[in-house]
Amino acid sequence: MLDRLLRRRRGMQWDQIGAQLHLSGSPTGRIDETSDYGRFLGEVEKMSGPQLIAAYDELVDSDVPGDVKIRLQAQLIGKLVGRDTEFALERFSDYLREPSGETGALLIAGFNDWAVKSPVKAELWLDARIEDGSLDGGSGQGEVPVRVLYERGLIRSLLMSRPDQAGARLEALPEGSRALALRGNDMPQSQAAYAKLVRQYLPAAEQEGDFVRMAVSARYMEGEEGVAKLLDRISATAVEREAIRKRVAGQGGAGVPPVR
Repeated sequence: MLDRLLRRRRGMQWDQIGAQLHLSGSPTGRIDETSDYGRFLGEVEKMSGPQLIAAYDELVDSDVPGDVKIRLQAQLIGKLVGRDTEFALERFSDYLREPSGETGALLIAGFNDWAVKSPVKAELWLDARIEDGSLDGGSGQGEVPVRVLYERGLIRSLLMSRPDQAGARLEALPEGSRALALRGNDMPQSQAAYAKLVRQYLPAAEQEGDFVRMAVSARYMEGEEGVAKLLDRISATAVEREAIRKRVAGQGGAGVPPVR
């Protein structure tokens, strides 16, 4: 598949590929399409899912230096995740319990995007993994259970399309995981549904703080008008409006970026 590019041969300078990889992370980096790395990227763009897997397997068995190999593997996996998320999740299922690792993080990010594009398929896949125990025992990102990390992405999508189902998934989680799966999972188009679940599942002491977070983001995006729109969308009570405005005003100027 990529044997011409992945095997050591005369003229193949892996130290140069390593330098080109480093350059690719620079905002002004430019990769020469005729270089070994440029040709590698060009080949990857043309590959189907099975071809990407074949290339990955070749790379694993190659004598490419370790640090370069890891970067190239991540690029192949990332491309596969974007091209065929379900295939990638199945092929690299051994990494589902390792969300803090590079491959595990790519899988979660891919699942989150998939949940937006195909929420029904993503939900069926997640339910099957819960049933077969694939997500049991792992944790990451502050020791949040792996299942909760995947549930967050699906719930975020469901809040925009089927908010009642988002609530049902929260209800099915252990009580101690519900706030973790919900908190911070709002989008402008789902804030009304999100606020309803906040009032239902977040501890009373945390609800106002979460609404303040949303209001700070709204002010950053649209100023005081944005805050007013938010308070209307979440059906804030008169008491909540006063408390939220007071706390937002106490946080200073509007130069605080929204938290996502």
